[in-house]
Amino acid sequence: VAHQLMELPADVADDDRLAAFVVAHLNLADCHADLNQPVAAADCVGCAHRRLLALLHDEAQPATLRQAAARHLRETLAALLPPCQSRTLH
Repeated sequence: VAHQLMELPADVADDDRLAAFVVAHLNLADCHADLNQPVAAADCVGCAHRRLLALLHDEAQPATLRQAAARHLRETLAALLPPCQSRTLH
């Protein structure tokens, strides 16, 4: 279903399509994490992240879609990176 969101009609805003695509992947990743399946969760987020990167770098895509991909990369990147841990300064 998440991949079908990318094929929505042109009358659906690019930003809305990509937001739904990313949210679907993040929700599925959360389900995998809740089932103690961290590899599957990371694969889900990674799939969305790679698709956004591909869109961003595909000059054949409309500028609005590429810009939306750039905006949504922060969500997938945040989900891929481990949370910051506080450090004690010496």
